[in-house]
Amino acid sequence: MTESNVVEIAAKKVPELSKHDKSSLEPSNTLSPELPKHDESSLEPSKNDTSTTPEIIAIKKKANQNQNHSKDPTVSATHLRTPSHTKDLITGRESIPLNLESAYVDSDIVKIVHLPAEARIHIHLEPKTKRRCQNPVFKGRISGWSLSMIDFENTLSQSENDLVVGTYDPFHMPLPGRYYIEIIVLLCESYKEGFRTSLNLKNVCLEFVLNDNGRITDMKGNAFMDAIHWSNKTMPTGKYSRGRWLHKSLLSDNREQHYKNGTDGLQLEPGPLFTPYQARNRDYKEAFQEYTYWWNSGPGEALNQPDLGIYLKKQKLQTTNTSKICFLGASHSTQLKNGCVGAMQNTKYESKLRPFSCGAVLAHFTENVTQDTMSKINQAGCTHLVVGLFQWNFSFKNLWESITFDKWKDDMIRTVEFLQTASAKNQVPIRRILLRSAHPNGLKRDAVSCPAKDWRNPINSDIGNTILQEIANGFASNNTKDDVTLPPVSFIDTTFLIDAVWDSAPDWSHFPEETSQMEARFLVSEILKEDF
Repeated sequence: MTESNVVEIAAKKVPELSKHDKSSLEPSNTLSPELPKHDESSLEPSKNDTSTTPEIIAIKKKANQNQNHSKDPTVSATHLRTPSHTKDLITGRESIPLNLESAYVDSDIVKIVHLPAEARIHIHLEPKTKRRCQNPVFKGRISGWSLSMIDFENTLSQSENDLVVGTYDPFHMPLPGRYYIEIIVLLCESYKEGFRTSLNLKNVCLEFVLNDNGRITDMKGNAFMDAIHWSNKTMPTGKYSRGRWLHKSLLSDNREQHYKNGTDGLQLEPGPLFTPYQARNRDYKEAFQEYTYWWNSGPGEALNQPDLGIYLKKQKLQTTNTSKICFLGASHSTQLKNGCVGAMQNTKYESKLRPFSCGAVLAHFTENVTQDTMSKINQAGCTHLVVGLFQWNFSFKNLWESITFDKWKDDMIRTVEFLQTASAKNQVPIRRILLRSAHPNGLKRDAVSCPAKDWRNPINSDIGNTILQEIANGFASNNTKDDVTLPPVSFIDTTFLIDAVWDSAPDWSHFPEETSQMEARFLVSEILKEDF
C-alpha cells in the first residue's frame, strides 16, 4: 500500500436493513475463537528502540519539548517508513501501526498489540528508566460501522509495569468488516492518591498538544482490526449494554444517500473517525453526523421512536401527576430543556391533560443557587429538578486561584441540601432532584494549551460523575428533616450515551442537536417511568 493510497479498502457487500427490520443488528460477537497464547515479542516492533528521553524540568517546558521535538536526522529511513499492519498467523494477534510523527511515541511507546480472541489491546511502554511519562492516561475509540470505546485500566499492569491494557466489547460491531483503532494520550502522569484534595487543576497540562503529537496510533487508516462473525451471541452487561452508535446507512432504506456505491454496485465501508482538536483547521467533527444511537431490545427500545407515550400508558394519568421538568444550570441545561420540549411535542397521549412540560432555571456556579433561584423554581412550578453545575466551575469562567474536586463536591452537597430543604416551602413541592452526568468538552485550544485555561476534559468529567454518584448515595437516607419529607436525590448516568461521541461538539462544548435530544429524551423517559 503506497503512501498516496493508504486507505485502500475493498468494497464489500452489506446486508440490506430496512427501518422496520433490524434483526441483523441483534447482538453478536465478532471475534474468532480463543487461540493459543503466544509471546507478543514475536510481533515485529513498530519502531526502533533507539528513542531518547527528554528531561522534564517543568510542566510547560515539558509540553513545549514534546510539541517541538523532532526526530534525529541521523536515524535511518527505515525508522521513518510508513507503518504497516502485521498479523501473527498462529495466534491471530496483530501489531497496530504507530504514529511515527509523534514525539511521545518516539520517546515512550514500543508497540501496540491487538489480541482479538481476548478483545484486548496492549500498549507496550518503554522501560521506566527510558520513557518520559511513567503513568500515562490513554483514551481510545473504535470506528467503522459503529462507534465504541476502548476502556484502559487506570494503572499499569500489576504483572508487567511497562504494559497498559485496554478492553473493548465486540458486541458493538454490528457487521463484519474493517474497524479503525485510534488511541490518544491525555495525561503524562495520572492523578496521584489524594488528588481530590491536593491537586489544583489549574496546574495540570494535558499531554495532547498540537500537531497530532498525542495521537499514538497511525493517522492514515492503517490502524485497524477486521471483525468476523462467529456463532456465539451474547448480550453485554454494564453501562454500555443499552445500545450502540451505528452508522446511519445501516438504518436507512436508501443507502446511496449516505455513501456512493463502490465498484460493481457494492458499497464501500465507512472510513476512520479521528478525535478533532482546535488547531490548523483540524476538524473531523462532520464525520460524527454519519452516526446515530440505536437502542437495544429491552426497556429502552421505545426511545428509537419519537413518541414517548409508552411511558404514559402504563398507568392512568392523574391530575396530581402533572410534571414540570426543570433543568438547573447554564447553556447545557438550556440545550437539554430544548430537547425536552421536542420530546413533549412528539409525545401523544389520550388525556386532555398535558402529562409534562419543560423549563430551565439559570445558575452558573453552585454559589449562584440562592433563595432567589428557589423563588424562580417555585414560580415556574417545577416538580423535578435536573441539576447540572459542572461546566462553569471547571471552565475558564472560574477565576479562583485553584480548582479542586473536593471543594466542588462540598459546594455541590451544600447546594443539594439547600434545594431539598427550601423546596418544602414551595407552592408546588419538588418531587425529585436528579443530578445528571457532567459533559466533557472537546480538545479546544484552551484545553490543550499549557498552562491550560479550561479543564472540562474527559478525565475530569469522569471524576466529576463519580463524585455526583457519591453525593446521590450520601443523600439516599436523607429523606426527612424536622418531620418534613424531603425530595429524594438520585444520579442519572448518561455516559453510556455520550462516551463514544464525547468530542463531537461543533463549538467544542455543546453536543450536536441530535445527541442532546437523545440525552434529553432518555432523561425524560427515566422521570416518566418513575412519575406515572
